[in-house]
Amino acid sequence: EEILEYYINQVYFGSGAYGVEAAARKYFGKHAKDLTLPESAMLVGVLPAPSEYSPRVNWEVAKERQKLVLMKMVREGYITEEEMEEAVSTPIKLKEYREEPESDINGWFIDYIKETVRRMYGEELLYKGGLKIYTTLDPEIQKIAIDSLNRIIEDNVKQGIFSDENKDELGVRQPQGAVVVISPKTGEILAMVGGRDYKESQFNRCLALRKPGSSFKIFDYTPAIENGVVTPATILVSESINIGGWKPTEWIYGYFGPLTVRQALVRSSNICAVKTGMRVGLDRVVYYARKMGIRSPLKPYPSMTIGGFEVTPLDMAVSYSTLSNMGERVDATGIVKIVGKDGRILYEHKVRPIRVVSPEASYIMTDIFKDVVHNYFPDLNKYPIAGKSGTAGDYTSGWFIGYTQDFTVSTYIGSDKELIGLEGVKNWGARFAGRVWKSVFEELLKIKE
Repeated sequence: EEILEYYINQVYFGSGAYGVEAAARKYFGKHAKDLTLPESAMLVGVLPAPSEYSPRVNWEVAKERQKLVLMKMVREGYITEEEMEEAVSTPIKLKEYREEPESDINGWFIDYIKETVRRMYGEELLYKGGLKIYTTLDPEIQKIAIDSLNRIIEDNVKQGIFSDENKDELGVRQPQGAVVVISPKTGEILAMVGGRDYKESQFNRCLALRKPGSSFKIFDYTPAIENGVVTPATILVSESINIGGWKPTEWIYGYFGPLTVRQALVRSSNICAVKTGMRVGLDRVVYYARKMGIRSPLKPYPSMTIGGFEVTPLDMAVSYSTLSNMGERVDATGIVKIVGKDGRILYEHKVRPIRVVSPEASYIMTDIFKDVVHNYFPDLNKYPIAGKSGTAGDYTSGWFIGYTQDFTVSTYIGSDKELIGLEGVKNWGARFAGRVWKSVFEELLKIKE
């Protein structure tokens, strides 16, 4: 019985279906326990040559195989000839199982988990190993994240700022977005929304490389504060500069003039960030970005200081969480534990904080980032929330990343390719991504209370 159970739950039934449950869903749109005699016989008939005998490939051969199985059942005394005739003549309708639409909101996260386990153990164990995978996803927070993203985008569609008629060559509406919510203390991914609708696009923008704009300035100022290059009261001047032919500009027309470091971050001065990054050393900016959580390629070029290289929303969430943890990085995870078919624990997540920034520098950066959040959203000033916006120079990407001790939320709004859906739209980080971030965080504060 055990051998048969093991076989039935893993054997290939064709059309990408491993195991009888997957086959029942793939061919008949139901659970294995709900299969009828005719359907069961057809599935068993597929087994000797799944690619050739599949009812989706060759219906006539599948019917012949079904009858052969039923004849053997008569011969072995499991059914009567009358039952066989009735089973053969019963019409069978092929229907693939589809999850209810609401369950699709978890699709990006499930794909992320599958890929993680595949890298850890290989496809054979992932698809045939009978693993039990316990994840970090919080269904309530996941729903808050996708509802917030879609509500803000749909509000702008109604106002005529965005249009659902703007689609890329794959027919995917633009702009798209992403929301990641993680626990800074544990690194657990509580929500991962990779777009507006998983059925429309399975591409996970939480893991996509995008230009972060001013949200990258965390890596200019953190090493500068920690190494005593600047203090929050240091005066920097926003003015015309020329670095080997590169002439960065402010996001406003003209310049801000003299600003303290605190004011420079609140007003998001590009010139002051470039000056700070150059003072602290571009190699050190890269070093801090790496150790705080950025895994994508970076080069020590001056343009990097204001977001000239691409990063992912997930990596940015980890990096900002490092400040929430007073300088200890905790890497993101979507898996709590993995249990094998025999009940043995194959993997169990252990929180391993790594000290990468001093508590003092983390405290100062967080204090400044609180002013940033309260500048954009004054109604949140009663809460200890810190964060930063980011805007790509061509408006293809808008970001907002903010945190408390309990949650870090990283949001992104932008075009998958060029400026589709954003032609003439000022996609400032706080304008769209910021509103998504605020909507998510307001609900998280209610949960925390």
